Amino acid sequence: MSIKKELNLARFEHITEKQVYLIGDLMFLIGHIIYLYIFHIFKVTPMEYYNYFSVAFYVAMLFILRKIKQRNGLVLIALTEIIVHSCLCVYFMGWNVGFAQFLIYIIPIPFFQPLKKKRYPYLFSALDLATFTCMKIYMTTHSAQYTFTSDTVTTFFYLLNSFFGFIVIIYISSIYLFQREINQHKQRSQNEALKKLATIDPLTQLFNRRAMTDYLEMIVKQSIKTNKGYVIGLADIDDFKKANDTYGHEIGDKVLKKVSKAIVSNVPSEGYVCRWGGEEILFAIPSCTLDEGIECAEKIRTTISNLELVSRENKLFNITITIGVYEATAGENIEAAIHEADQRMYLGKRNGKNCVVYK
Repeated sequence: MSIKKELNLARFEHITEKQVYLIGDLMFLIGHIIYLYIFHIFKVTPMEYYNYFSVAFYVAMLFILRKIKQRNGLVLIALTEIIVHSCLCVYFMGWNVGFAQFLIYIIPIPFFQPLKKKRYPYLFSALDLATFTCMKIYMTTHSAQYTFTSDTVTTFFYLLNSFFGFIVIIYISSIYLFQREINQHKQRSQNEALKKLATIDPLTQLFNRRAMTDYLEMIVKQSIKTNKGYVIGLADIDDFKKANDTYGHEIGDKVLKKVSKAIVSNVPSEGYVCRWGGEEILFAIPSCTLDEGIECAEKIRTTISNLELVSRENKLFNITITIGVYEATAGENIEAAIHEADQRMYLGKRNGKNCVVYK
């Protein structure tokens, strides 16, 4: 899916159910205002008066839709109004003007409503179809009270009703289309969020150990293909327990976040960084020499030693880090490489900390 499409879906994702109903109500309100004006022009007085009621009805619906949460019943009431309107138009103006079409156009609408009973849309559709049939039978033996001598007027009404019916169908179809796309977008977002939870350490936002293991295996396979070695660096924050005990776990968490950010900013873009465990952070750089790895580790150590951290008492303090660096040959066992980096890191701890050990 393109970024542009994702952004469009993100916009539609913010459209609420209330807004969808309000858009539909506005459509019907505008439609009845237009019909009111047309009936006035052609002097179809009963339908003009009825459309005054319809306009007032949909204006009231605008206010009601804003106030209540259960809107499904209002939709059925609105559809009932459309059925009554269509039947009256057929009764007063005849079958050929096309108002009976609305009895067909509105059939799908109940199926898009989350009604309590699954049979309700079928019952409503059956009632709607029965009304359509009854009106057709009735009009075969009765004449309309308002007839138009000009075929142009009849055609005008028929085409106008077809146009409004087309708008109704497009509105219903758009709701289904957008809802389907939005649901798929939400599902993808949820899946990505779950995937992120499974691979990302929530505190440091680094890869967790499980995810890093997969990347390390990939680095080894890549080294075999390219016949180039890789560098493993294992870093441990010096005296982290003491910092936790002195300044509190909240400050300790901030230390971990700042250290993680400093390491990520200094590791090359092709490298990988993870929280290996506790205050240990591991980084791996594919197709990298020992000298390049040492240079990267020194940048990390210097950056961290220059960090100024603030305690809850607003006292400044500094931290340091010790890093063990190991250059593995192409295809070398990853566990052995990590073990070597770990041994060098502990050697640095014993020799005074705040250093990079590479042999």
